[in-house]
Amino acid sequence: MVLLKFIVIIMLIMVEFSTALASEHSKVIVMNFGTLNNSKISGLNLVDIEKPLYDYIVNYLVDDNRLEVIELQEERFKAENINTTGLISFKDAKRIGEIFNIPYVIYGKLLNITADETEVEILENGISVHAVNAQVIIRMVDTNSGAVIAAVTGSGKSKSSLIKASAAEIVTLTIGTQTVTQDSINQSLRKAINKGIYELLVSLYGNRKK
Repeated sequence: MVLLKFIVIIMLIMVEFSTALASEHSKVIVMNFGTLNNSKISGLNLVDIEKPLYDYIVNYLVDDNRLEVIELQEERFKAENINTTGLISFKDAKRIGEIFNIPYVIYGKLLNITADETEVEILENGISVHAVNAQVIIRMVDTNSGAVIAAVTGSGKSKSSLIKASAAEIVTLTIGTQTVTQDSINQSLRKAINKGIYELLVSLYGNRKK
């Protein structure tokens, strides 16, 4: 009997928590994405990669419209000595909630970005470029408790080049020893973010918004 009462209490707590989390228009702030050390991407301009990651995730959430995205005020965060890039500590998550009155924080990292050696396209100028694979990790934290309430990974693969303009106008970069286009990097990042955020919202709400 005691065990049954305990189970019922736990179930009620879980229902109350999930209901509060699933309520629409809860405020959330998205942090800048960081990058794990990886020799294969050391030749890329990581600043140009991390900014699109932030933009892609914010745009997805704004279009979905179930969470109210609050602008990241970087200068104010710096004044409070709170890191705004990459994986943040539970302590900082709780401070964000206390200082900025934000119940949830979304943050993450670029786990990997590699050239696909099996998929190659020959450009008009004879350059061989490779498709790109990207993988990100996205986490959502309850600032009241500092606990991670959702953690997902997203993977995206692009074609070697989606640009139809003259090959002379295509910007190429190097990952490891393989040549890729800037466009293919951006496309793979967008796909990885979209998949990750989709999975995160499914874990929160149970289905995609109709």
